[in-house]
Amino acid sequence: MEKVELVNCARVIRMLTPNQPMQRTASRAAFHLRCAFRLLFGFHQLYDKRHEVQLQMFDVINEAAVRRDKKMKQMLDLFASDLGYIPSLAAAHYKYVFGDTAQLDWLLAEDVKNGLGRDSLTLIVFGYMDEWDKTIRRFKEHEKVADGASAEVLHEAIEIRKRLYGAERFEKAWKSVTINEI
Repeated sequence: MEKVELVNCARVIRMLTPNQPMQRTASRAAFHLRCAFRLLFGFHQLYDKRHEVQLQMFDVINEAAVRRDKKMKQMLDLFASDLGYIPSLAAAHYKYVFGDTAQLDWLLAEDVKNGLGRDSLTLIVFGYMDEWDKTIRRFKEHEKVADGASAEVLHEAIEIRKRLYGAERFEKAWKSVTINEI
């Protein structure tokens, strides 16, 4: 091992074990360096899974909103600033359920920001919501331009709504809502 590599290994070891005496053998330094890389690789794997964790939080929060489970409120209040974007969409639904009507306007604005015809998770939130005017209108607006992945997301949102609140109620709402032609 070259002297530069040995010095770099020693720095890594000092960072990992600051209060322990240093052994300056090359094999020991290499061992600690391999351990450090394994540790960093483990963090990298966890970091890669954050999206999956956020999607799971998204589902749990939406389901709590549908059940009107008040136990989730304390957790959302405590961790609101730490929620990622995806769980914050579901948190807006939860707050809407418990009386914060401004959250629906925020969700509609987020959907517009993402653009019609996109595979936006706001559509899935609209699928969970028990609101029958603005969300159905937004479904119809997306239907006009949706294709590919966005059409699949829209279909999934509509199926969620039908499953939760009944197909007949959905069809009645679908027929009663009209969208303005642009």
